[in-house]
Amino acid sequence: MFHKTIIALAVLAAALGGCGTRSISNSGYYEDGYYGNAFYQGEISDLDLFVPRERQATFESNITEALADAKLVTAQLGKPLLVVQSGALVPDELMTDALKNHFQISPFSGVPSKPDYPNISTASTAEPGSFGERLRLAAAQGGYHRVLVYWGQLETLRSAGVTKAVSWVPIVGAVVPDESQDMRIRLKAAIIDVETGRWHMILPDSIADSAISASINRATSDQDQVQRLKAAGYAKLADMIIAEAGTASMN
Repeated sequence: MFHKTIIALAVLAAALGGCGTRSISNSGYYEDGYYGNAFYQGEISDLDLFVPRERQATFESNITEALADAKLVTAQLGKPLLVVQSGALVPDELMTDALKNHFQISPFSGVPSKPDYPNISTASTAEPGSFGERLRLAAAQGGYHRVLVYWGQLETLRSAGVTKAVSWVPIVGAVVPDESQDMRIRLKAAIIDVETGRWHMILPDSIADSAISASINRATSDQDQVQRLKAAGYAKLADMIIAEAGTASMN
């Protein structure tokens, strides 16, 4: 009984040790678990994107006003659409390709950075705008009425196969498939009205993929999975954005 318990705990530890989560904006492969995008500085915060900095109006009056004029915000077919991928200097080409036949796509940085205002004294009552406010201002200056911001996570679970334990000869062990990896992509997106700041969230179902690899092609197998899931996930998200825009245009 004791030996069975030890074995069960070892299996559980191995399973937990093979779990991982990474952003779609930092999705490279390194065996030590670090994905190494030198430009990656984290994700856009939902609150910083959607909630403006308060200066004069109270939260209560803003909430009342927003509820009184609530309506669905969608992209506009055939019109300009600013596309932002959270955490990335530019959105993935697979995503813009999925949208470009239905909207006038322009990419924009999704790297979260705090503004620098060297000409504003510390005694000034002026406050830097939130990321969302600055993004809307940039969109307005470019003539965009809608902004698409999307986030994504890749979740992985690795498990060793039987051959991993019995591949004694190094050259053989390198080419024998000895590890399976389950991966899924989870996406969410927001369509933002530039003029009002109102937004609508889109949440497609997650998509999963499985692959078996050997040590010699581990990284390639991982990145192939990433690309397959991004292509499928972006296509599904784009279809939902296009469908909602089409429905809105007929109303």
